Amino acid sequence: MDTKLETISNLFEDNEIRSIWNSEKEEYYFSIVDIIAALTNAKIPRNYWSDLKRKLINEGSELHEKIVQLKMKAQDGKLRETDTLDTKGILRLIESVPSPKAEPFKLWLANLGSERIDEVFDPEIAVNRAVEYYRRRGYNDKWIKTRLTGIVDRFKLTDVWKEQGITKDYEYGILTNEIYKSWSGMKASEYKKFKGIRKESLRDNMTDIEVALTDLGEIATRELAKEHKPFGLEQNRQIAKRGGNIAKITRDNLEKELGRTVISNKNSLNYEYIDEKLLEDKKEKIQMKTKQFNNLIKDLSACDKCVNFKCSSKSLINIYKNYEFCINIPSIWTDWLNRLNSDIMIIGQDWGPYNDMKKLHNLLSEDKSNWNELIELEKSNTKKMLEKYIKESSNNEYYLDNIYITNAIMCARKGSLYRGNNINLKTSTLNCSEYLLKQIEIVKPKVILTLGYYPLMSLSRIFNFRIGKTLKETIVKLPEIMVNNYVIIPLYHPVAQIKKEEQLTQYKRIWKYIDLKIQNNNEEGVKND
Repeated sequence: MDTKLETISNLFEDNEIRSIWNSEKEEYYFSIVDIIAALTNAKIPRNYWSDLKRKLINEGSELHEKIVQLKMKAQDGKLRETDTLDTKGILRLIESVPSPKAEPFKLWLANLGSERIDEVFDPEIAVNRAVEYYRRRGYNDKWIKTRLTGIVDRFKLTDVWKEQGITKDYEYGILTNEIYKSWSGMKASEYKKFKGIRKESLRDNMTDIEVALTDLGEIATRELAKEHKPFGLEQNRQIAKRGGNIAKITRDNLEKELGRTVISNKNSLNYEYIDEKLLEDKKEKIQMKTKQFNNLIKDLSACDKCVNFKCSSKSLINIYKNYEFCINIPSIWTDWLNRLNSDIMIIGQDWGPYNDMKKLHNLLSEDKSNWNELIELEKSNTKKMLEKYIKESSNNEYYLDNIYITNAIMCARKGSLYRGNNINLKTSTLNCSEYLLKQIEIVKPKVILTLGYYPLMSLSRIFNFRIGKTLKETIVKLPEIMVNNYVIIPLYHPVAQIKKEEQLTQYKRIWKYIDLKIQNNNEEGVKND
């Protein structure tokens, strides 16, 4: 077995062992009753554990002092206080429970102890074991060599820190975090959460660029510390910031040349962690947003600002008066309820002709089973080019179906014509500004993209900022607009006669604000990560 967690998983592969991940302590906590049920033939595992706990207390065992009560979901679906132990505690518990099922585990522990003793006499055994470990996980020898060199360089840094008054593990963690924060914007624990890893090594899940920047930050810190000879935590903290900033300068220069961030949320795991609490919170958030959006539809259904213009041919059709119709139009432009939690919002000009929407509505099956299929089959040039630019600018890491898409004008054109002069573009756009603002407040995107001039004009009115007389003038002067915690990036319309390189320059700006997601703040760090 490679890790204790893998051993526990294999030992109890036919049983459900409830566990909770503590992100602050970076530790798992397992349900003791579930472990007892898996190890013994006890009819009532809870009673068995109660007797065992009493016995451990009488024998003077410290194990019972390590017990933490956490709320876990019981069989009835309710959260109940449950005795838990961390990984180390569970291993000690298993050793104290007489059970044939635990024998393979105890044998593994004995072999592990023997291997460690052998490594004391011959350290090369440990190095060989590390090399084989990485090879089994698909890393090539060049990567392994770089990784082992990085470990040696890391020890050189911690040795310098030790000479300069750093002795406690938490101090190493704080200094490591200062280096990470300075060049990446995240502490070690935040970086792990961003990449979706837990106990795994952060460097083992970095790209080669991320590893190089990490190494540069640490080597720079080491050399600065040797030169300036700081002493104690605070002085070394300032040196760590300076070392990390050297890596930050390199990162900034590289990103400027590449036109994209070099921070990646990818990892090398062949599995994915699922945080049930986050899923539950996300579900509640979407339910709340859905309710808010349905209230918006009610407000829209009562609006008649654009339906009775003097020139009747330029009047629009309010599709929201029929609720069942407006929420059953399978298109990327009307897939509102499935995209309310998006980080990106795209705002186009208007929905287009009512007859086109009616055709899509009629194609939808009664059970909506072909909803995604119809959206996929949609063949508009705008959709095609949007997909192309989003995928290319993000190196195929982001897709159009992750984005909330709406329009500045919320009602539909009459008939089947789609000509720029058959509606009052400016008047209708400004009439709909309040409804666009409500969508922004519901979705709360990080980045807002505008396609063409009129959506940008609507936002300038909502957030009270000036734009140029033309779209091109605005893009040149204001390629990114920061307002009210939103980043607005004006874009040419995807089908406009604009060079691809010029289009992509704007799209690449998106990923500075989407890839880097800063999580919670704590001073946790790993001494030798």
